[in-house]
Amino acid sequence: ETEKEIEELDKELGERREEAEKRLSELKEGFENRKSERDEMRKTETEAYLYDLKILRSKEDDAWDDEKNKRNAAIDSLEEEIKRLNDEIKEKESIVPALKEKLDRLPGELQKAREEGAAAREKELEQEFSHKASILKMDADAEIKSLERSIESLNEDYEALKAEREVIREKLDKAYEESNKLYLQTIQSTGGVKIISNLDKK
Repeated sequence: ETEKEIEELDKELGERREEAEKRLSELKEGFENRKSERDEMRKTETEAYLYDLKILRSKEDDAWDDEKNKRNAAIDSLEEEIKRLNDEIKEKESIVPALKEKLDRLPGELQKAREEGAAAREKELEQEFSHKASILKMDADAEIKSLERSIESLNEDYEALKAEREVIREKLDKAYEESNKLYLQTIQSTGGVKIISNLDKK
């Protein structure tokens, strides 16, 4: 009877051992399946994250390139404007000395015209009748007034050119200031992009 009980116990233990081994195998298989599913999910999530990151970086790069091109175009436009203003200033400055020289000569020409007019009048008074002298005097006065108007007109032109040159110089100073601001903004923007790029790498 004892041997029979021992056999039954051995049988029961064997069955329980087989059941335990079967359960352990199922648990291991389930664990491996869950681990495989987790790894696959992580792989999928990682690929999706890297793809989204690539798209985001591409959009940021495109946006930066667009902004950089716009700023470069603005800088080029300002440089062309500065060059045009410099050329205009040089052109105006080349005219001013000629006008000033002509203006300086006008008093002498006016005096000469007066003297010549007076001599002509004196000669005509000697040769012609009094009414002829009166007509010549009127002509001389008209010539003098014309020369005086020319002097006044040249003075106005000279002052206008001086004012125009100051306006152009102010525009040039403003253009230089705007150009420097754009250079500074571009440098600051470039520095910001580099900092963000370094943070992404970290």
